[in-house]
Amino acid sequence: MDNDIKNLLTDISTLLDTKLQPINEKLYSLEQGQNEIKLTLENQTNKNIQLLVEGYMGNIDKIEKLDFIAEDVSNINLDIKLLKNAILHNTEEITRLKMIK
Repeated sequence: MDNDIKNLLTDISTLLDTKLQPINEKLYSLEQGQNEIKLTLENQTNKNIQLLVEGYMGNIDKIEKLDFIAEDVSNINLDIKLLKNAILHNTEEITRLKMIK
């Protein structure tokens, strides 16, 4: 009877191995796919993110320069307004002085 039980257990084990083999193969295939995805993320996605960050950092420098340029333009506009006022005042003064002659 012990031998019958051993044979039965061996048969069950063999049957389970046979039935589980396709599942194990699919699981292995899924693990390989997961490893490929991880490699893609590590190699391509991380590299692309790094490139985006580097590009963004370059844009920050340009934006900071634009802030200085905008301030310069604002100062130039103020200077132009002051010059216009001075020219207008001088023109009026010249006109007044011509009338006095």
